[in-house]
Amino acid sequence: MKSITAEILLSRIRSAAVKHPEAPIDFKRAAVAMILQGTASNEPDSLGSLRALFIQRSAYEKDPWSGHMAFPGGGVDPTDSDPLAAAMREVDEEVGLILDRDELVGGIPEIRASARGQMLNLQVYPFVFLKTGEVKLRLNQEVANTVWIPMDLILDESRHGKFMNHYKDKTVEMSCIEYEGYRIWGMTYRMIQNLIQLVRTQS
Repeated sequence: MKSITAEILLSRIRSAAVKHPEAPIDFKRAAVAMILQGTASNEPDSLGSLRALFIQRSAYEKDPWSGHMAFPGGGVDPTDSDPLAAAMREVDEEVGLILDRDELVGGIPEIRASARGQMLNLQVYPFVFLKTGEVKLRLNQEVANTVWIPMDLILDESRHGKFMNHYKDKTVEMSCIEYEGYRIWGMTYRMIQNLIQLVRTQS
């Protein structure tokens, strides 16, 4: 997506006012946070230094998303008041960043989780936050690394790529974003696609 400024991007996410539906009764729930940080540019058609935080999940044999790039987040616990509270709690636990509800920009349409080519009975609710000023992270054992990726790359589908994903006896071509050796694909890429579509429909 080209010809968009940071101000317009944030305004369109806010105006979309995404309301997440309840998950089916037999589904588990999870929530993630797309955390934006940076300053807008005065230049037309510029996202300035606006960037988004991604984590690289630590390697665990039983984790279907082991080593994948993702937004910070996790499962909704019984003690969480709602998925938004779960996303905020998980961000604090995983990267040591305390989010405030006043920093919430809006939601991205939910997705049904998938892993290793199978759809799961898990509904994921993504939220967008905007942090101003300096951001300091403290990673827990679930996070191997983090990277901030410019929003002008994330929103420009002409700069996205393809790769061949091999799992067991299947090979599937997948869309992705490549940045400094990291690859964003799968569920997280689907969330980005939903964000791009949401912003387009608000134009």
